[in-house]
Amino acid sequence: MSVLVRLPTRNQPQEELQAWAQVPDDLIDIGAAALAFAALRLPERDLSVYREHLDRLIAEVAEMARDLRPQRVEQVAACLREVIAIRHRYEGDTLSYDSPDNANLIKVMERRKGLPVTLGILYIAAARANGWGAVGLNFPEHFLVRLEFGGRRLILDPFARGEIVSVPRLRELVKLTLGPTAELRPDYTEAASTRDVLLRLQNNLKIRFIRAGMDESAADILEAMLLLAPDHAALWRDYGLILARLGQEHRALVALENFLTLSTDEPTRHQTAALVEQLRALTALSGA
Repeated sequence: MSVLVRLPTRNQPQEELQAWAQVPDDLIDIGAAALAFAALRLPERDLSVYREHLDRLIAEVAEMARDLRPQRVEQVAACLREVIAIRHRYEGDTLSYDSPDNANLIKVMERRKGLPVTLGILYIAAARANGWGAVGLNFPEHFLVRLEFGGRRLILDPFARGEIVSVPRLRELVKLTLGPTAELRPDYTEAASTRDVLLRLQNNLKIRFIRAGMDESAADILEAMLLLAPDHAALWRDYGLILARLGQEHRALVALENFLTLSTDEPTRHQTAALVEQLRALTALSGA
C-alpha cells in the first residue's frame, strides 16, 4: 500500500503545489493539495486551522472504525458518512450550486456545503489516511467516489451525504446529467488520478469565471492549475487563449509555445501555430 507523502509546512501555497507536482500521483495528499489551491484565493486565512480540521476528520473516522471493527466495505462507508456527513454536517449545496465558494475547500469547510468534487475530496482524504482504497471516478458532471476494502468495492455520492450509489441510481444520474437518452458507459466508472481530481476541482472555478466574463480570475485559476500540472498541454493552451483575450500578448505567446512543445494533437497544434504567428505579428507592430 502506498503511503502518502507529508510535505513540510510551507508558507506559500504556490510552493506547496509546485512540490506536489514533483510527487508520484498515488502519493499526493489530496486534502493538503486542495487546501493549497483554496489558499491561493484566500491568502488572509490561517491555513493551519483548516489543516487541523482535516486531521480531526481523519482521526474521528479512525476512532469510529476501531469501535465498529469494520470488516466490510459497507461499514467503512458508514464510518466516513457518520463523521463527515452526520457529525460534521457536510452536504451538497443545492441552493447556490454555482457559487465559486463551493469549489474552494476552505469555504466548504466554513460553510459545510460544496460541490460533489470538493466534498468528495474530504471522503477520499479521510479514507486514504486510514489505509482504505478510495478514488474519484470519471463520472460526467456529478463527481462520485469509489471505496475499496476487503476485496470489495462500492460507490458513494458525497453530494448526497455519502449515500451508497446502486447501479440503477448510476443510470439515473447519467440521464439526469446528460439527458434522457444517455446510457451508463464503462468509462464513467473508471478511476481518475489524484491530479485529475484536483484539476477537476479547479476547472469548476475556471468555467464559472469564464461564464461570468471574469477572464482575469479564470487566468489566475489556470496559472494555479499549471503549478500542479506543468506538463498538461491543454492547460497551457487554455491559459494562452485567455491571456490573448486580456491583451497580454507576450505571456500568451509563452503559454501557447509551451502548448506546441508538449502537445501531440496535430490538428490543434496546427490551429495554435497559426494563432502564435498572429500574436507575433501583433507584438511586432506594437513595437514590443
